[in-house]
Amino acid sequence: PQADLVATIIPLHLHALFSGLLPPFSDFFSAVLAHYQVHALHLDPGSIVLLSAFAFLCEAFVGIPPSVALLRHFFSLQLNLGRHCSGCVSLRAVDAAAGGALDARLSPNADGFRRQWVYVDIAEPNPLLQIPSVPPEPSPGWQHEELDDPWLALVLARLVELKKARVTMAMVVR
Repeated sequence: PQADLVATIIPLHLHALFSGLLPPFSDFFSAVLAHYQVHALHLDPGSIVLLSAFAFLCEAFVGIPPSVALLRHFFSLQLNLGRHCSGCVSLRAVDAAAGGALDARLSPNADGFRRQWVYVDIAEPNPLLQIPSVPPEPSPGWQHEELDDPWLALVLARLVELKKARVTMAMVVR
C-alpha cells in the first residue's frame, strides 16, 4: 500500500550521510535510538558523527562490537538549549569515565544543518526514524553509567595504547 511506502521514506540530516549513516542502519544505531528513546533527527550532527566513529573505533581498533552500555560509560546524552525538534540532543564525553583514554573531541561544521535534509528509503517502517513532532524528554537512561566489568580494563588498556599512538576520534572519522 501507498501508506507503507511513505512510512519507509525517512529524512536524515545531510551530515548523517557524510558520516556514513546509510540504510540499512546498524543494530548499534537502532539500539542507541531505542535506549535513549530519541528519533534519528533528534541527534545533532556531531553526535551522529560520534556514533559512527565510536562504532568504527570499537570494531576496527579495539576489536569489540559497540554497545549502548559501553557508549554510556564514555558519554551522556544532553538536551541542547532551545526547543527544536531536530538536532536538539548531543552526546557529551564524560572525562572521568574515559580516564583520559578516549579523545572524543569532534566539531564537524554543521552550519544550517536543520535545513539540510535528504530523504532515503529504508526497508521497514520505524517510528524512531520518522520526523519528530516534539523534542525528546530527558530520562535517567540518558546519564553516564559506569561499567563494572572486567573486560572494561582490557578496552581501556587498548584505548590508552591508541592514545599513545596519537589516534583520535577525528582521525577515526577521516
